[in-house]
Amino acid sequence: MRQFFAKFRRWKMRRMLAKHAIPHDLWKMVTEKIPLLSGLDPVEMAHLRALSAWFLAKKSIHGAQGFEVTREVQVCIAAQACLLILHLAACRT
Repeated sequence: MRQFFAKFRRWKMRRMLAKHAIPHDLWKMVTEKIPLLSGLDPVEMAHLRALSAWFLAKKSIHGAQGFEVTREVQVCIAAQACLLILHLAACRT
C-alpha cells in the first residue's frame, strides 16, 4: 500500500509540473540575476526549478501599495524561497 501512495505522489507531482512549468527562457533570465544560484550544479538547478513550479502552483503572490507582481517577479520570489528547502529531503535520510 505504501508503494501505491509513493507512485501516486510521483504521478501527481509530474502532472503538476507539466501543467505549471516555468518556461526555460524565463527561468534562465531570472536565475542569471540571482548571484546565489551561480554555485548550483545542473541537477540542483533542475530540482530548484521543480520546487519553484510547485511553489507557484500552490501559493499566490500579491503586490502591496500598487506594486505589480509580474511573472518574472513571481519566479524570482519562488526560486529564492525554494532555495531554503533545496536539500531538505536529503537531510531527512
